[in-house]
Amino acid sequence: ECGTPGLELMNNAATGVIKVLESHCGDLSTKSILIVAGKGNNGGDGFNIAHLLKDRVKHISIYTTGDERTISGDALVNFLKARECGISFIDREAFQANLINAEIVIDALLGTGLRYEPLNEELEYLVNSINTSSSDDANQHVHAIDIPSGLCSDTGQIRGVCINASSTCTLGTAKRGLYLYPAAEKIGVLSVDSIRIPGSMFANLPGELTTEIDVARQLPKRSKTSHKGSAKLLAIGGSRGMEGALSLVTDAAFRTGTGYVFASQPGDGDASQLPVEVVSISSTNPEKVLEALGRNHAGVIGNGLGGNSTGLVKEVVRNAGLPMVIDADALRQVAIQDLAECEHQRVLTPHAGEFSALFGGTPETNEADKIEKALSAAAESNSVVVFKGAPTVTASPDGRYRINSSGSELLATAGSGDILAGIIASLLSQGVSSFEAAYCGVYLHGHAADTWPDAVGLKSSDLLLQIPKSWTQINALQEHSPVSVERAQPTDSD
Repeated sequence: ECGTPGLELMNNAATGVIKVLESHCGDLSTKSILIVAGKGNNGGDGFNIAHLLKDRVKHISIYTTGDERTISGDALVNFLKARECGISFIDREAFQANLINAEIVIDALLGTGLRYEPLNEELEYLVNSINTSSSDDANQHVHAIDIPSGLCSDTGQIRGVCINASSTCTLGTAKRGLYLYPAAEKIGVLSVDSIRIPGSMFANLPGELTTEIDVARQLPKRSKTSHKGSAKLLAIGGSRGMEGALSLVTDAAFRTGTGYVFASQPGDGDASQLPVEVVSISSTNPEKVLEALGRNHAGVIGNGLGGNSTGLVKEVVRNAGLPMVIDADALRQVAIQDLAECEHQRVLTPHAGEFSALFGGTPETNEADKIEKALSAAAESNSVVVFKGAPTVTASPDGRYRINSSGSELLATAGSGDILAGIIASLLSQGVSSFEAAYCGVYLHGHAADTWPDAVGLKSSDLLLQIPKSWTQINALQEHSPVSVERAQPTDSD
């Protein structure tokens, strides 16, 4: 589309991969390299790398699954160029010996074309052989061109078997599947080489990886004249025995910048279990709760709510005239139709089990196509969907999505999701729009875990203490003035 010939792109790719190899493996002149190449353009990149490295390394050889009858186009041009310059093309019999002796193995078998079909017998043999060799020799470096062979670039799923790469150089721009599991554990150290494709070619892609600077640009900033009523939130939940969930939500909201937090609990909930700063509202009558919500900037419902509040959930979700987070028990008591007909966009924060209960499918099938499932759910419910997990994917009804890049397994602890709900709700109360509040809240939540100094031991109550630290670190990166927001004010003047 931008007028660059395919052969030039292949040359740019080969040059970029060689630079990455040098950064990982040092001086290549002493190295023995085996390139394992397929029949398509990924193989064409491999053939070109061999041609460029022929006189710069100790030894280089190619094993290819194709020949001049099955390779075509630009890949064939580079295949013939490599063969004519004297590169050693080896057969299956010599493959194992060359593999054992190679210090660097370059995977140029398959690119982004693999979708749902499993690898054929020959490809499976090659992938297993490379994985076994690199496992036996810790010093053998396996480098994948664009994406490790055997992975689907859209979903990150393995099609039978896949290369366990030491490093991957992806071309043009990053493929979304590289950030999803199990692919994220197979790619090694990831590099992105533009191969000189202009960045404008990717300007309208709907998906992005959330980074610190993205969040820094969205974090709200209080004016000097702010007061406690400038950001007000009502949290609904915390029935008897589950007050802790609501306590975490409300505490997280305070620590993320909300000035005034109210709580509405079912009749048997113990308000004394909440932070002393929280103002308790005794009534859970739907009309009274909706009236109370009207005096706030945002709401959150579901945390510790219990399973017998369907009427309340449906009334609140349908009729609350303000942005809301729907989490935990509320996700199992609301219908998609309730959400789709809301005047104000809701933010849903399901884990895999809750997602499947609301939108169908199983946790396994939904996780296996996480981005598309999240986008479909967002469109169907007219809501922002935060599909939690590793990684968390945030999807908007308009087709945009974000893959989160912060956080770790430390977040797999009781109450972590309640804190995330409180963070997102707090950002909503401060006027951040639904999609931005959701993906920024997810990143801030993960970043707070990343600031924990130990490998284990992070409780949710500890995570609360990390939120202000993360906010401060991220806010320091802010390059531009915060995004200005306009919002409807509550009906009272508090």
